[in-house]
Amino acid sequence: SQRNLIQSLLMSTATPLMEESSGYEYSVRNQGAGLANVQNLVNAQSMILVDGQPDGKVKAELGDGETGWSFSFQLYNLSSQDRTFGLDASMLTTDTVTAEKDGKSYNLTADQMTALGAEVTYTGKTVENGKVTVPAGGAAQVTVEIQIPAKTAEHMKALGYTNGFYVEGFVYVRPEADAEGVLDVTHSI
Repeated sequence: SQRNLIQSLLMSTATPLMEESSGYEYSVRNQGAGLANVQNLVNAQSMILVDGQPDGKVKAELGDGETGWSFSFQLYNLSSQDRTFGLDASMLTTDTVTAEKDGKSYNLTADQMTALGAEVTYTGKTVENGKVTVPAGGAAQVTVEIQIPAKTAEHMKALGYTNGFYVEGFVYVRPEADAEGVLDVTHSI
């Protein structure tokens, strides 16, 4: 529907806001998809629909767990030329600070995010070496798999996250210039 198209483009072409002090994105829980960018929305020659989001929202809700998660999305090329996009991700968790009182150390949740060290892989019929090629007027499915190394999970437990921790961030779909140097817009999920 028209609403789903607008919802998809508004969310996926938004610009995630970055924390100046850390250089990482603000928490998804605080900023959602990011700052709406109407120019990107209007100029987009591609769009994303995330599997399991029938309302056009471009987000992946992965739920609880420690061993890994996956989600898939369709990348549609609305142009008359084949397009290639690079795939990358920024996987984050809430940072901690250490405070001391009465000779005891406490790990407290900080207001900023930190890199998690997650392993992210991308698969699909037209996905190769972290890039996806989408034919003109066509679509390509991409599956994103996120794994948290056991060493990272143990480190988070040692910091006091014995009941789990937030894993959040952004998966970016970045256009490569075509033969004429034309770029599409960057999408994020």
